Order: sequence, then structure tokens, then C-alpha cells
Amino acid sequence: MRICTFTPNRERGTALTEAAIVLPILCLLIAGLLQFGFLFGVLMNLRNAAAVGARAAVLGTGQTAAQVCNTAISSVAGVLDTALIGCQTSPASLPVTSSTAITVTLTYPAPVLATYAAFNGTPSWNLTAQTTMQ
Repeated sequence: MRICTFTPNRERGTALTEAAIVLPILCLLIAGLLQFGFLFGVLMNLRNAAAVGARAAVLGTGQTAAQVCNTAISSVAGVLDTALIGCQTSPASLPVTSSTAITVTLTYPAPVLATYAAFNGTPSWNLTAQTTMQ
């Protein structure tokens, strides 16, 4: 009578099967974390640039809307592609009186890090940052 019925061939390949199931999920999780971190960094840079532009507009230096946008965009010149940044001010015509609230809005098409060959062009998410100062 045999008490031990352990057969080593029965569990052969289970580690490989488990790895084949877990590894793609883990890779997708890591890619998602990297993408989120990248987008969060781009958004923080846009928010800071919008704040720089709004501050330049309310300091009373009499800057036009184009000068305010140039100030905001040049503050992220080394970090983001400045040719892709869109800028709007509200009110659209500056300078204004000192009691008027000025809003600077920056938009940027942040690229998706993990792109597929099936896409035509580079897919992107449009990120928007807005700062209002008075």
C-alpha cells in the first residue's frame, strides 16, 4: 500500500502558465503607471506656465495678449514642444484695468507613450491648464 501519491510530472509547466497569465497584466499596469506619470508631469508644467502668464498679465506692465502668451510658453521651453502649445487669454485684448480678472488658458496635445502601428499619426490627449488672477 502506497501512502504518498506525489507525481512530479503532474505539476510540470505550472510556473510557465502562471507567468504567461500574470506577465501581460503586470506589463499593462506598469505601462499605465508610466503614462499617468508622464501626463501628470505635463499637466503640472502647463499649470505652472499658465500661472506665470497670468501673473505677468496682472503685474500692471501693460503687456498685450501675445506677450502674455509668449511669457507663459517660454517658461516651459525646455520641457515641452512650444510649437504645439495653444494659448488664449480672457479678456482677449490686453492690457485691461487693474480690477479685471485675467484668465490664461494653455492647451497641449500630450502624446500617448505606448503607440501601436495601427494608428495613423501619433495619438494624443489634449491637456488644458487654466489660471485666473486679478
